[in-house]
Amino acid sequence: MVAAIALDSKLDIPAQIRWAVRLAAARSTSLLLLLPVEQKGEARVVEVDLASKPEGDGEARVIRAVQTTLEELPGVRPEPTTEKEDAGGDEEADTGEVGVRLRILHHANLLQALLGEVRASKINQLILVRKELDAAEAEISAVLRQVFRRAPCEVVMLRMGSEDGDGCANILTPAARGPHSKAAMRLARDLASAVSGQVTALYVEPDIGADADLVGRRVLNRLVTRALGKDAGDVRQKVEVADEPHRGIADVCEKEAYDLVLLGASKMGALGRRIRGSISGKVMRSTLKPAVAIVRAEVPISNRLKHFVESYLNRVVPQLEREHRVTLVERVQSNSHWDFDFITLLCLSTIIAAMGLIQNSAAVVIGAMLVAPLMTPLLGIGIAVVQGNPLFARIAMRAVVFGFLMAFLIGIAVGFLHPGFEKPTEEMASRDWPGLLDLLVAFAAGLAAAYASSRPSLLAALPGVAIAAALLPPIATAGLAVSLGDFDLAMGATLLFVTNMVAIVFASTLSLWAVGLRNVRKPSRLTAVMGAVLTVTVLCLAVYLSLSPPRYTKEDGATDALIGAVERRLGGDFRLHSIQVSSDPKHLDLVVHLGGSTPPSERLADEIGAIARDHYDRPVRIRVTYRWEVDAGTTRGP
Repeated sequence: MVAAIALDSKLDIPAQIRWAVRLAAARSTSLLLLLPVEQKGEARVVEVDLASKPEGDGEARVIRAVQTTLEELPGVRPEPTTEKEDAGGDEEADTGEVGVRLRILHHANLLQALLGEVRASKINQLILVRKELDAAEAEISAVLRQVFRRAPCEVVMLRMGSEDGDGCANILTPAARGPHSKAAMRLARDLASAVSGQVTALYVEPDIGADADLVGRRVLNRLVTRALGKDAGDVRQKVEVADEPHRGIADVCEKEAYDLVLLGASKMGALGRRIRGSISGKVMRSTLKPAVAIVRAEVPISNRLKHFVESYLNRVVPQLEREHRVTLVERVQSNSHWDFDFITLLCLSTIIAAMGLIQNSAAVVIGAMLVAPLMTPLLGIGIAVVQGNPLFARIAMRAVVFGFLMAFLIGIAVGFLHPGFEKPTEEMASRDWPGLLDLLVAFAAGLAAAYASSRPSLLAALPGVAIAAALLPPIATAGLAVSLGDFDLAMGATLLFVTNMVAIVFASTLSLWAVGLRNVRKPSRLTAVMGAVLTVTVLCLAVYLSLSPPRYTKEDGATDALIGAVERRLGGDFRLHSIQVSSDPKHLDLVVHLGGSTPPSERLADEIGAIARDHYDRPVRIRVTYRWEVDAGTTRGP
């Protein structure tokens, strides 16, 4: 384990090193001293031999101050440089001392230099020292806020006190909820244990009346127990009644003497844009005599993975510029409202789709797909989830839900009003139940739609994406099937639409996030729930569609005798999924859908045709379709 401190050459070098040694000794880690030096040109890291005798000013002055301080501190030993360590073979045995190394970071960008060294040296704790917070406000806003957010390790921001005192003999740690406060209490326990000191856990309770002290003690005991477990009994607990937490902390420090006030970051942005409003920022800026340290807990592995993926995408995928992001959101939002334009396009496209399905015309159905406006609000839901925008999510969801209901009702009306519409057509039957391939096609369509929408030069590809997505025909099929009383077909078509919709929204969310449409604030509860539900639903659909065979359907005109005869011929080599029957004045057309582990032969198709001709008194034309399955069997689906 390695602790590191970013030295500030403008501040007291010995005091900085003494505090860094205390923190490293508390966790039994080695200590890496980092001296950032700004320079133009290529960044480089120089390992300093602490046994050398440098001469001159600048870096040499700091090195001499480091050497002098290390000689005076007990329990500290300079470690050899990397070159000497490699040449010397095995490392020295652990002597219980804190091993110290010094590196000079020549950089043109301090943020990149510090974050790069944290990752390269696998640093577990990074210490940033400031004497006065406001004195370096510009640098804090530019660098320290980013380090606080992005460094994967635990980060300690330390403001050295006006008096060094006994260091860590008496520590005050204000308790609060959250991982940062827990990390602060654990660090306070380790610091005090190293010098047999005392930790006082403080909870500032608002003045709610006579029971304020008792309520505060109960809350404090719960917080300390959660943070320290069995070591909670070694901590002194104190409750202060005050309306403002930072004033309560200051009052306690005036009444009792403490060497260090150690508190968790009240927010991840404790040193950022809201520093003047955060509790930790107010305490850091106060005139307290003891040293003050703010602790930000180690970033969870999930967050680190997220940052890694984001940085990789930023390098590989062309990111959207701000102007293009604004244009995309404005265009999608304006076209996702449930207004007259949306309703008009939806009604016309549904009528076109229903008529095309009844006429069994694929060309007419494709035309309806091009007119349908449902793709835009689905992209809007994806944008809302990525940006954490609950208002946009409600607008887009309203358009999708109302659009589905209106298209469904129009499909029912067309089915009832169309003369001679008595049974499902082949175009309708092809949308009877989704498969895994439908899920994958919708997912790819969602990726393509979101990516094309984000690039002005690719907007011409959106009509092709709309055809691939096939959102409106399943809704129209469901409405027409209800008008015929075929509720199995209606349910299957509805499930197909839901499958397409969920896959498109999920894919568009991923695509938009990849091209740089990110949320810079904490997502709302609504959008966080929507994102989780989307992910779980897509995974469940994928598993279900992979393992469950298609539903068995008995079509009008396909008698039980014909079905039984075909199944007897198939034996155990194939599964009969459905037989679709349609007719014209001269012929009867049968489409037999089979599943199996090997393709059917032409001879099998001829034999099925002969069986069908034995059951009808008119010419029969037959077409056999095949879907690959691991184990066909002979059992019918549900």
